[in-house]
Amino acid sequence: MAQDEVERLERKSDHDPADPKHRLQLVKEIVAMANASGGVIRVGEQVEDVRPGISEAAARLLDPARLCDVVDSFIAGEHLELTQGTLPADSSERVVVELAVPRHPRPPLVFTKDGTYQAASGKQETLFRKGDIYVRKGTKAEPAGRVDVLRWIDEAVEAERDRWRSRVTLVAQLPPDAELSITTGMDVDQDEPAAILSRAVPIWKRDPSKLLSGQELATLLLVGDALTPGADGKELIVQSALRRRPSLWHWLAAFVPTPAQAERSLLAAIGGSDRDKSDAGDAIIDVAALMLDCEAYAGVLAALGASSYAHFREAAARGEEQERVLERLRELRSRELAGDALVDLSDGELRSRTRELAALLMKRGRHTSESRKLGRLGLEMIARSPVGRQLAVPPTAPPRTT
Repeated sequence: MAQDEVERLERKSDHDPADPKHRLQLVKEIVAMANASGGVIRVGEQVEDVRPGISEAAARLLDPARLCDVVDSFIAGEHLELTQGTLPADSSERVVVELAVPRHPRPPLVFTKDGTYQAASGKQETLFRKGDIYVRKGTKAEPAGRVDVLRWIDEAVEAERDRWRSRVTLVAQLPPDAELSITTGMDVDQDEPAAILSRAVPIWKRDPSKLLSGQELATLLLVGDALTPGADGKELIVQSALRRRPSLWHWLAAFVPTPAQAERSLLAAIGGSDRDKSDAGDAIIDVAALMLDCEAYAGVLAALGASSYAHFREAAARGEEQERVLERLRELRSRELAGDALVDLSDGELRSRTRELAALLMKRGRHTSESRKLGRLGLEMIARSPVGRQLAVPPTAPPRTT
């Protein structure tokens, strides 16, 4: 048998799972294997494949779930998943139990309490102590040495490098004589959008108060039509944009939620436990006026009025009629932006200006002038979407498309 096979296989012919000493010896072997390359422990097998086996009652004491609980109690804060199989023994009434021990992904596992048992003589004996680190070497569990620690450090560093390499995306393969230039307004550091959502969505699912920041929303906005989040990603983006309004209309125009979806998002925002929602009351009213019918709009106002959050109650107290809200939004849409009427801009020009403003916000942080401009660009975008009929403004010229 090769050396690596020897290190990954432990045979125990006289193991008694009910014996405290044997149980602690097994825990020690399992942790040592997990700190090395993993392996297999066969209980009831001797060298040269002699298999006297153990009783079925003893085999039941080696149930993986029960054994994992025992191991975990000695390595608090960590967890091992053991699996069990059986092999035929020399006797038909007995079995050989095979325990598969995986290599722990982040070694070393450290014992967090003493492995002490009472010997037959009545004396307390200790197999391992709190703070001990064992690793499988040859056929034994040995204390870890300097070489082992250095190896674990190198493995951790390499794993972190691999994690960062996986986030790097090759955008283009340029010929040797090519020159790379950066478009004005886009020279900002960007996190990979897919990485932002993949990291943020699970956190938000566990804690709905953990929303995207304004910088993260601006980063996602730079991607534009190329961003294709799932249902949870869309919901997270809309919930976040309700609190950070500049990009709100852009996302609603991109995702076009149904009235039922929009109402659910608005009510979730009203009932949310996050504290960063001082501007959300007016945003909720605007979205409800545009996307909901009269009855649902009234329900949203009532929910705002019943909120324990003062800003929401104040927004509800202003109590604009639905048509008045739409008139205000129409007025915003009809204004000029930097000398241009928004209705005169092509779809491509709207997207280009959106990216420029998003880049400026990322670079400068919160900036009121750019935020207002970005919001009005989004309002024009949603006016051209299927839900924008209520914002129809007689344009001076038909909108151009690209």
